[in-house]
Amino acid sequence: MARTYVAVIKDDLTGEVVDQEDAESIEFAVNGKSYTIDLGKKNAAEFHKSLDKYIAVATKVGGGARTRKPARGSKEDLTAIREWGKGNGFKVSARGRVSSELKDAYSKAH
Repeated sequence: MARTYVAVIKDDLTGEVVDQEDAESIEFAVNGKSYTIDLGKKNAAEFHKSLDKYIAVATKVGGGARTRKPARGSKEDLTAIREWGKGNGFKVSARGRVSSELKDAYSKAH
């Protein structure tokens, strides 16, 4: 039996389903608390634009900027990747990190 898992990405602000190519996961921190939000193209642009005036006068703290592929690594994605890996001969642990080898193979297959 073959199984196909589909990850659905939703804009956290509107709840609308967004194509993976049009989604952006944004990590940010305020008052010592870190957050992540998945947004569609339009809302991501609005988010960045609204912060531009604050970023322009802020002092950067820490290392270089980290980038992240849109919505990759969400709990739903990792579950789908693990299930796909088990069904395709990969050694997959139930918990912990998912290997980059498995993630890459999953991406190529989908």
